[in-house]
Amino acid sequence: MAFTKRSKDLSGKATLAKSDDLRQYGVLFEIDDRELPNLDREEGCGNGYERDDTFPVVLPDGTKIRAVTYIASKSESGLTPYDWYWL
Repeated sequence: MAFTKRSKDLSGKATLAKSDDLRQYGVLFEIDDRELPNLDREEGCGNGYERDDTFPVVLPDGTKIRAVTYIASKSESGLTPYDWYWL
């Protein structure tokens, strides 16, 4: 994870680091495809983030799947997230 997405408040917001050899642990949720427009709106799709519908994920048992995630449209180095962002 990287904090290279500039927010309106000038802090760094999270996005995925661009590297094939990095790991990021997380949580997967299953949602109905009809809910994607709502998720797009909440995640800022088209307003700083783009949706990737084919993001590769490896589950703990080694199973490989594709998931939906949002990745920053532009990256900027040197940004810092607020301390509460880590909570």
